Amino acid sequence: MIGYFPEAHPDELFYSICARFSDKMQYPTKKALSQELFGMEATQAVIDLPVHLERFLTVLPPGHHYTVDRLIDDHTLFPFYRPFLPADFQQRLRYCMQKGTYNVILTLIRGTAYSHLSALGCLRFCPQCVERDRQLFGECYWHRVHQLSCVRICPTHRNPLRESGVRTSGRLYGCAFISAEKAVPENCSDLNVPEAFSQHFLRIALDAAFLLDHPQFPYDSDCLNTQYHTVLFQQGLATYRKRIYPEEFLRRFYDCHPQEFLQLIHCEIGGNAHDNWLLRAVRPRGSGTFPLHHLLLIQFMGYDAETFFRLQIPRSPFGDGPWPCLNPVCVYYKQAHIQTCQWFQTVGSDRGKPTGLFSCECGFVYLRKGPDMTPDDQFRFGKIKAYGPVWETVLRELWDDETISLSEIARRLHVKEVTAVRAASRIGLSSTRPFWNLSAPAGKPNAPKMRHTLEECRQSWLQLMETMPEAGTHMLSRSLPGVYGWLGRNDAEWLNAHKPPSQRTLPSLQPIDWESKDRELAEAVRAAAHRLKPTNERPRQLTLSALKRAIGHQTTLYKHSEKFPFTKQALSEVVETDEDFAIRRIFWSAQCYQEEHISPTRNQFARRIQIRGKMAESPRVKEAISMAWARLSSMRDGDHG
Repeated sequence: MIGYFPEAHPDELFYSICARFSDKMQYPTKKALSQELFGMEATQAVIDLPVHLERFLTVLPPGHHYTVDRLIDDHTLFPFYRPFLPADFQQRLRYCMQKGTYNVILTLIRGTAYSHLSALGCLRFCPQCVERDRQLFGECYWHRVHQLSCVRICPTHRNPLRESGVRTSGRLYGCAFISAEKAVPENCSDLNVPEAFSQHFLRIALDAAFLLDHPQFPYDSDCLNTQYHTVLFQQGLATYRKRIYPEEFLRRFYDCHPQEFLQLIHCEIGGNAHDNWLLRAVRPRGSGTFPLHHLLLIQFMGYDAETFFRLQIPRSPFGDGPWPCLNPVCVYYKQAHIQTCQWFQTVGSDRGKPTGLFSCECGFVYLRKGPDMTPDDQFRFGKIKAYGPVWETVLRELWDDETISLSEIARRLHVKEVTAVRAASRIGLSSTRPFWNLSAPAGKPNAPKMRHTLEECRQSWLQLMETMPEAGTHMLSRSLPGVYGWLGRNDAEWLNAHKPPSQRTLPSLQPIDWESKDRELAEAVRAAAHRLKPTNERPRQLTLSALKRAIGHQTTLYKHSEKFPFTKQALSEVVETDEDFAIRRIFWSAQCYQEEHISPTRNQFARRIQIRGKMAESPRVKEAISMAWARLSSMRDGDHG
């Protein structure tokens, strides 16, 4: 047990606290300090995510204020990584920092694909922070936010950071704790921060500082994924069922973050529009992505980190309730009274939009599509499932009152007249009330006002035809919509016999040259196959339906298939079987690796070509995989040579 250990300064690295302790105690060797603090000589002086913290606490003097959680949350870079990790990874990482080894941490959080993004060459500092620290504490120290590789500007003073002479790796520095007081040079140059991208770097620094200062946000990668897709759906870049539109997504992302800036921070997206770090960041658990990627994505969505992580995620696509009753005769009309909402996802033309079922105590049940985009959306509905006893009681009272017209009943109940009639019939009310209002529509004073009798409806229609002898059926029906609709439902045979002659002129029928049309379509099929088979894009299978859609003659080919022998032959030549398409995809993937000068592993190549199941057992497919892999192997051998 040691007799003294310094108190931590605000935003100070755990590494910096140990370094100040080393300066005060003057240990003869680096290994002696490591043995004193951690009980072992070979402990590494880790900058970002130190380990053996539980063992470290056992050697501190009585009365100290340190805990494992305080060290991890306030004096390491763990809060910068935490919101973007799955919950189980967060727990494993904290456990490794408490009891594990640094090699396990490297495997958990850094991996190999993005190790260059987290690597920090030398410790960094802000000259103004150094002066302020010396005035407040009598010494300067290493700030956490300055040691993030993606941060090049001090978020406090908004000036470029500088690099010290303290390297973060190497044989000479592996176990060394070097304080800022010893290492901060008097004169050194600022980090490279182009003026054109200074605001981009400042936003990254401010977001990183916020994450470090707020380690207790209840976030993990699953919550993050839900939040991402909610915002992307609102911005028209994804469906509600989390299907991304990659081309539009990338186009807008480049509008926000220029490619030159992405190259400067080593976050190039690459040429594959369907498999890159930007799309991986919005997939479940954000596999293989670095926190900087997420910060760029959040900024692209129009938020800073503080605003984004404070957004309230609704528990359902219709908000958190309660929801209003939309029964116009209910005492709770348009009041937030419904406590429960059952919702489900639909399929088809609505792209998986959710549908909510709302039931009030009055018996009124309605459906509506979601999600809610504005506060007024909660006052609309798409379909009424049940009107309920309260609504039906009011309908009975109004129906029995002969002084109230049908249109007034419909207005009070917020339905159409025909809906009111059907509801009355369903609950057994008398049908003596006229069930359709045949009065002339507003704005047409010359239209005759009709009573509901067959003879008068016929007479009105004939008088209208005499008044407007040049008008066609469409114009006449718009002049007397009520009469025309009633006759169409109740006296259709008479109406068809008393319509004006059709004014539509039929085109002259010319004989069709089927042979010429057949050869023309055959050429169109081959041209469409060439157009749908580009070499620089991800392959798409040339199916029969895709080719027919491309030439735009699906109906013609279906109705007159026997008249197109050349077109049939052309289709049989260019349509791809599943096996042919798999072979083309294999060679396309190998060509992409060769153009990108990438030597994949066998597993990476297998994941990219995605050949599974029975297709993988095909002899032709096996041969194609072997040939493609041989090409990649020869390229790798040539690089080594």
